[in-house]
Amino acid sequence: MAAVLGVVVAGCSGAPAPDTAPTSVAGTSPVPATGLATALTWVTAADPAVIRVEYGDGAAVRELVARNGRFVSLEGYGYGPLHAHSAALADIIGVDPRKSRQALRVTVVGERIGVLRSDFDVAAVNAKFEALSAQKGDSKDGVTSWLTGVDGAAPGSPLARREFAKAFNQVRVGPERFEHTTAATAVSWTDDPGSSLLADRGLAGLARCLGEVTAALVQRPSYQPFVGAGVRVVDGKPSEVVCTPTRDAEAHLRRVRERLASPTWAAVFPGATAEVPADQPDVVRVVAPDDGTLKIGRAAEAIGGGGELFTLVK
Repeated sequence: MAAVLGVVVAGCSGAPAPDTAPTSVAGTSPVPATGLATALTWVTAADPAVIRVEYGDGAAVRELVARNGRFVSLEGYGYGPLHAHSAALADIIGVDPRKSRQALRVTVVGERIGVLRSDFDVAAVNAKFEALSAQKGDSKDGVTSWLTGVDGAAPGSPLARREFAKAFNQVRVGPERFEHTTAATAVSWTDDPGSSLLADRGLAGLARCLGEVTAALVQRPSYQPFVGAGVRVVDGKPSEVVCTPTRDAEAHLRRVRERLASPTWAAVFPGATAEVPADQPDVVRVVAPDDGTLKIGRAAEAIGGGGELFTLVK
């Protein structure tokens, strides 16, 4: 549990969580206030145990799916396996993740923290948790906390009959945010944007490299530097984006371009280009436009599975 104590959800002290990302990180270039960068300010972390960050712009995804069903593969980003249980969650706790404007899911060693942004009916959600016999905590400035279980165990309520129960051991409910964690020890969630995830040099660099993405996954394999992948959508046209840090940009870029030219990777990323961004000499970025047939979000999916794509971006 020590790892969890270094990661707390921002905004739970009663002060509003920041809506825009800081313009800079100490010692780095300015970070544009994209959706991903802003979401990284919601969670504070000074702990290297953070190993995975998943983000989704739910509002944008819903609009895209309505126009083109191929974008359905982006549904669920930011709340992971809870997507399959959205209907049940809407009934049990009064929160439907599918209706969130934005979502962020952070994994540390052994635990997970989730943040949903939307317009919540706080009274209705609080009534749901009261009906679940949850323990009511502090309530300040419209934000109420609930403890539904004990650390490392399923809650002792009707919620316990659900396989996703542990995700809601600790909950905070506010008018525009719903925050939950598997760790009941995170009772003292607090607002501390000075140590947010965006203050992590590696995460900030990847947020800058990925840019304005509709969905993204950033993962740290075996405590190595984070690698990130996401989907950019411009005028309804998606592109796969992969970013990875490197100590030798020239050599790394050469290897990546050789891979992309091979028949195998040309089939995975047709039309892909690789570059070292002018303002990030220690990062290599791959951008592959959509060809209209391949799965949207395949780069992030491959990274999440720890598969062959690592041989491309490593």
